[in-house]
Amino acid sequence: MRHELMIYDAVFYAIVLATSFIAGYRLLNVRSLNRMMRINTRHGDIMEEAVKRETGRNLVRFASIQSGDRAVMHRLQLVIYRLEELTLRDLIHSIDPDAIVDVVPMDRENGENDGNTRHSLGKPPRVSKYGNVFNK
Repeated sequence: MRHELMIYDAVFYAIVLATSFIAGYRLLNVRSLNRMMRINTRHGDIMEEAVKRETGRNLVRFASIQSGDRAVMHRLQLVIYRLEELTLRDLIHSIDPDAIVDVVPMDRENGENDGNTRHSLGKPPRVSKYGNVFNK
């Protein structure tokens, strides 16, 4: 009798452990937790160092483009968690108040966004890759 109870306890704990692992894995991959933060700034190097200090992760620099007034605009990107968004947004705007910060929800299967964008300067117009505005 005692031996049977020990077997039932072992099976119960194995089921609880497996369920915990599955729930934890699903929680880490929940769509609403992952976001893509895109930053356009004139202070790329300073921004990279500050975000690295804050999060321990590196920003990805996509491009550095010289604008009309000869200033260089840096396009940076970082995958963040939902709870990091406000802290990083405050940090970015403390370094560069004119920085443009886009936060886009991530699609959990392939890492692409689903079209919903929260833009720091209001909703930008939809444009093609050549800059042409789409008609509604």
